[in-house]
Amino acid sequence: METRLVKINNMEYTIVSNESEEYVQRVALLVNKKISEVKSQNSHLSTAMLAVMAAMNLADELLKSCLLYTSDAADDL
Repeated sequence: METRLVKINNMEYTIVSNESEEYVQRVALLVNKKISEVKSQNSHLSTAMLAVMAAMNLADELLKSCLLYTSDAADDL
């Protein structure tokens, strides 16, 4: 396990991960992007609410991608 330093929403976090530095930074960049998107729509949300809304948006995208993939795979049968 390696220690990685990332910056999300202007705060630094220490992440312990087996993943490469590049991968961890890419994940942090994606999270930061989602938080920025939420913040641009409502600048009055707390840091915790920004994080929850960003997580909901990411989970929504993941679930839709999974459903699309499984639907496409079923169509190929």
